[in-house]
Amino acid sequence: MSRPNWLPGYHREKRMPDFLKTGGQPYAARFKGLVSYFGNTPAIDIVGLVDNEGVEYGEDLHICFAATGECRSVIKTLTTMPEGYRGAIHAVLNDKMQEIVIRNFLVLMLFGTESKERAAETAMHLLYSARLRSDMIELLNLNIIPAISRFCEDKCNKTEDTELTETFELAHGVLKVTLTQKYWLSIPRMFSICHDQQECMATRLPLVLGPKDFIQRSLFNTKRRLHQRVARHYFQEEGVLLPFGASVDRFTRPNPTLFDEINQWLPRELTEPLECWDFRQIEAWSSSQSHLGIPHSDRFGLLYFYLLETFEAFHQRLRTSRVDFTLHCRDITSLEEVTLDMRFDRIDVSNVVDRCYLGTERLLRAVKPLLKTSNSNATIIALYLNAVREVGSLQSTMAMATLGFCKHLSSPLTNKLRDSIKHFLNRDLRVSPDMLVDARDIQALFAVEMFWPYAEYWQICNRKHGIDDATKACKLIMKSQHTIVDAWPYCLKKSINETGAQKEFEQRLEAGLTGYERYAEWKLA
Repeated sequence: MSRPNWLPGYHREKRMPDFLKTGGQPYAARFKGLVSYFGNTPAIDIVGLVDNEGVEYGEDLHICFAATGECRSVIKTLTTMPEGYRGAIHAVLNDKMQEIVIRNFLVLMLFGTESKERAAETAMHLLYSARLRSDMIELLNLNIIPAISRFCEDKCNKTEDTELTETFELAHGVLKVTLTQKYWLSIPRMFSICHDQQECMATRLPLVLGPKDFIQRSLFNTKRRLHQRVARHYFQEEGVLLPFGASVDRFTRPNPTLFDEINQWLPRELTEPLECWDFRQIEAWSSSQSHLGIPHSDRFGLLYFYLLETFEAFHQRLRTSRVDFTLHCRDITSLEEVTLDMRFDRIDVSNVVDRCYLGTERLLRAVKPLLKTSNSNATIIALYLNAVREVGSLQSTMAMATLGFCKHLSSPLTNKLRDSIKHFLNRDLRVSPDMLVDARDIQALFAVEMFWPYAEYWQICNRKHGIDDATKACKLIMKSQHTIVDAWPYCLKKSINETGAQKEFEQRLEAGLTGYERYAEWKLA
């Protein structure tokens, strides 16, 4: 697997890989009903105080993560705040899945009540590891769960779908949580279950390793550091976020937030912590961390130490600033009912703006009333995760058809695609029957997305989905110059012959982010 000439099994067997087959049941359908516990885009800072209100800003900040998912962007935002900021921070975390809210609740309780080292390490493994050490379970059972149990004993005497709210004291703030009675009662219960480790791992591995063709395609895309393929496969098998080669012997307790009462693995099948953090930033950070002795090919080891440092910084922020958290489990369209008079300086809606969820106009009408009118920098941030790809796929298919069936014709797009793939992968871009069994041709086919004319496709998408019309109808302004998040954070920035272009291409190929991910920012008109 770590050899330069390693090829996926479907290539050696001369068969079309499962991820290209149109017939049969798609992977997503196999896991219908399971909760997606991890994000598939890196954490972002949703405030950007220095470039907006300014480092000397003296007012309190109200920020809303309207579709939080796992709380990586909360941690990223607070740890990126300038040290000089001394205002209070009021953060609302909402997610429609109560399982996700519970995990965020437990993580914030750890940061707010435990010592820096214990909180950082336990929270990291609670979020990203399939197994925990016994001392981590004991810490939660001794210091976190009793407070929840007392609340359940005192207040949980209603019907199971009744919403109940409790407030917990943190180091320098409060944590206010609203859940239904059913889910309040589930928290002490999940930590009282004695999971069977062997059975838990037996249910996890088929989901994590089962889609073999998809996994091997991803490993094949790892070109720069071939030993990373081994480290990645090791993490998939063991499920513990540690440097490669570190002992996992003490990690004997299945993570109770990732397995259910009958030892079933809960998360979606093909997710891992590397997708949750921007590895370009981790590599930049690692350049000054040679004392750790972690080889650059061990991306999980680098991530482990990066997260420990980041999580410890988050722990410190909760003690140098007043930070209050409010956790809700709501559909975004009903958030106004529970936030009452609170208005926000930033609202991050993640990819709920995609038309497969709410779409632009419904989303903007739901959250615009929550935007703070007294702050000219108040912003709604959204991620169009699928919209540009839908447009690009159609345009690219037409270009590939030109290559395959009208070889005597050319266009600026087909020429760009052909030249880019030849330069970066040393492969001729072609359309032929045997390309569907050749791993190198399949890699080129998927890499084509990285060279799409995204700005052009965005304009098509804008017209097709009425994004400008929705913006005007909601009396908002879409920022032409972003001040918080790069509009195209994952597209290739360097020109084809520029120094560092090959490294940038391989970074993006490994990360699985091809560039069509488009952020949008709106402010009040």
